[in-house]
Amino acid sequence: MSRTILMLFIVLRVFQISFLCADDTKSQTQGWSLELSGGLQFFTNNDLCLATEAENSYLDLYYRNNPYYQTLDNPGFATFSYQFSGQARIKYRLGRHFSIGASLNYLSGNSSNNGLFSFQWNQNWRILTDSLDYQALDTKLNMVFPNLGLFYRLPLGAKTDMELGLCAGPVFAEARLKRHIIDSIQVREVSPVNEYIMYRDERALTMEGSGTGLGVGANLKLEFKIGQSMGLFFETGYTFYHLPSLSGRSTDSAGGQTRSWEGEWFMVGEQVAKNWGTADFFYPSNDPSLQLRRVGEFELNIHAFLALQLGIYLNL
Repeated sequence: MSRTILMLFIVLRVFQISFLCADDTKSQTQGWSLELSGGLQFFTNNDLCLATEAENSYLDLYYRNNPYYQTLDNPGFATFSYQFSGQARIKYRLGRHFSIGASLNYLSGNSSNNGLFSFQWNQNWRILTDSLDYQALDTKLNMVFPNLGLFYRLPLGAKTDMELGLCAGPVFAEARLKRHIIDSIQVREVSPVNEYIMYRDERALTMEGSGTGLGVGANLKLEFKIGQSMGLFFETGYTFYHLPSLSGRSTDSAGGQTRSWEGEWFMVGEQVAKNWGTADFFYPSNDPSLQLRRVGEFELNIHAFLALQLGIYLNL
């Protein structure tokens, strides 16, 4: 009898220890965590670059490929190819492998160009120097991307984990295109020697637009534990942002006159042919005077193929 009671006591003690261990494991695998990170997001395709591409096509057709002109200065244009990003994410661990989370991403980028392009045409009796002084050729984009995600964690070692994640949410964007050019033609007559400015004009255009769309992404993260409840991580991934439309206010100044208007962005398309070549121009605008050249709606699609984020996480 006493032996039976002893055996029952041992069995109950084993169950008690097992329950406590299971509960302790549960407390370690479930719970809240906070992640803060920052870095860069690079683009493979960005529809805002169409404005800079159109400006390059203009210089190619009228100057660089023009057999009458010799290129003197050609600094080139940088394209809008990356953004700075900051992210705050709160997650709840459902178990050893799965987590759900809510994130707030802020992305901001600005591609700024300026420089003097000079081209010369020797007409024997005089030399024309056409200078296009780009005071600004800027592309700016700010986006806010709140999203929900599902994450799968795979332990790699005692202090290293790998995590795969999927997320989706709305995107709120504000874009601005700015172009400011001083165009002048200087003439130098050979005989008799005489120099003067034949032509000078200053043109400036600022186009603003805002819109709402959808973003979806996938990421890969490596975590390195450095304490009982904190660690560092490196995250990369792909995100696609789609905004079906942008609309806003624009201002144009040329020939001493200034115009302002508001409206939805659309695509302008035209083909220009010269004796030495042909060029196709496609660029966004919301100028009502260009409606006859309208070829479609403007949609902002951004393929952010590579994000490089460094961050810290805290288990709460």
